[in-house]
Amino acid sequence: MRGSGLNPVWSKLCGRRKRGTALTNQTATFSRRQRSPRCQLLKLNMVISEDEPMLRRLLRDVKLTNRLDPLLGFVRARLRHLRQVIMNLR
Repeated sequence: MRGSGLNPVWSKLCGRRKRGTALTNQTATFSRRQRSPRCQLLKLNMVISEDEPMLRRLLRDVKLTNRLDPLLGFVRARLRHLRQVIMNLR
């Protein structure tokens, strides 16, 4: 990892690994019927940006446009629940 940043491909791969880990943990939590983690402060723009590539793959025939508000602050929510709401909007 020389230079000022990571290789874009490596960075993308690491992001996908983290997302896969999170999805695996969510599935395991659901299957064991454990309580989901408590509410936390989440930056809504970041959650939407992280989920956008997956939404684009799911909505192949639909043009997806988002307009993130840079002034949008934080929300207190459970990440899993917030992602479920976003998925239900499709």
